Amino acid sequence: MDWQRYGLIGSILILSILLLYQWNAFQQEKEALLAENTASSVTIAAEVTPPDRAITPVAPVTDRPTPPTDATPVNDDIPVAPVTAAATAPPDKPAIASTTSSQAQLISVSTDTLEILIDLYGGDIIKAVLPFYKVKLNGAQGFTILDRTAQTTYIAQSGLIGTEGTKGTDTAENRPLFSTRQTAYQLSDTEDRLIVDLFFDDQGIRLTKRFEFTRGEYLIHIRYLIDNQSPEAWRGNFYGQLKRDSHRPPAAADSGFGVNPYLGAATTTVDDRYKKLNFKDMAKASTSFSMEGGWVAMVQHYFTSAWIPEAEQTNQFFLRKRNTQDLYLMGFIGPQVSVAANSQGEIH
Repeated sequence: MDWQRYGLIGSILILSILLLYQWNAFQQEKEALLAENTASSVTIAAEVTPPDRAITPVAPVTDRPTPPTDATPVNDDIPVAPVTAAATAPPDKPAIASTTSSQAQLISVSTDTLEILIDLYGGDIIKAVLPFYKVKLNGAQGFTILDRTAQTTYIAQSGLIGTEGTKGTDTAENRPLFSTRQTAYQLSDTEDRLIVDLFFDDQGIRLTKRFEFTRGEYLIHIRYLIDNQSPEAWRGNFYGQLKRDSHRPPAAADSGFGVNPYLGAATTTVDDRYKKLNFKDMAKASTSFSMEGGWVAMVQHYFTSAWIPEAEQTNQFFLRKRNTQDLYLMGFIGPQVSVAANSQGEIH
C-alpha cells in the first residue's frame, strides 16, 4: 500500500503549493490596498487649507455666496422633492462630474472617535477617519471609512430639497455654498459635545446647517435651523444619502483565501427587517419604499455607515445606481416642513 501513502503525500504537497500561491496573491492585493488607504489618510491635514483654496474664517453673511461656476452642469445626485405620499425613486438626469478639488472648500472636525472633512459646497461629509481602528496592528494610522479621492468615492451627502424656486435648497444645477466661523473644529478635553454650524443666506432665508458630535459616540446629528424673514412661507424636505462606488475596501482584503465578505447596501422595510441589496441588485433595478422610521446603510467588512431618520416620521427611501456611472445612491427623504413668514423652524 506504499502507493497510497505516496499518493497522499503528493496530494498534500500540491495542496500546500496552491495555498502558498493563494497566500502570496492575497498579500500582494492587501499591500496594494493598504498603500492606497495610507496615501489617502496621510493627506487629511494638507487637504484642509491648501494654498490655492485656503478658507478665511468668516461670520454668517447677508449676501448669497457665489457658488462654483466653472463647468457647473446638471447633477443627478440630488433627489426630487416628493409630490405624493407614495415613495418614488429620484429620476435620472444627465450625469456630470463631481465638484473638482480646486473648487472644494473644506473644514476639519476632530473628536475622540472621529476625524472628518466637510465640504462647504453642500455641506457633505467627504472624509471620515476612525482613529481607534488602526490600519495596521499596533500602528498609528486610523482606518479611513469615508473618502473622496480621484480614484474612489464614498461620502455622506445631505441637504434640503423643495419645489422649484424654494430658497436655500439643493437643485440639479446648484447647491448652497456655506460659510463658517472656523476652518478647524476640535472637541476639547473638557467638553462632551461639539457643535459645528454652517451658514447660508438667500434673500430673507437664513439657514444654519448644524452638525452635533458627542464624546465617545460615532453618531453625528445633522439638522437645519431655518430663520424665515421673507414675506412668504418656506417649505422643504430634508434628505440624506450615501454615495459610493463599488470599490473593495482595504478591510475586505483581511479575510483572505478567496473569502469575500458582503459588500453592498442594507435597509429595513415593513416586510423585511434586514434587506440586503448589492451593487448588482441596484444596477438592475431601483428600489423605493415608504415607512415610519427606518434606516438605510452601506455595509462592508467590519464597518457600516447609515442614515437613521426620525423614528416618529414617515420617510421615503431609495436605493439606485446613478445612470451609467459606477456610483450608487442609498438614502431617504423626510416629510415636508413648513416655516411661516417671519418665524423660525427646524428640520432634520
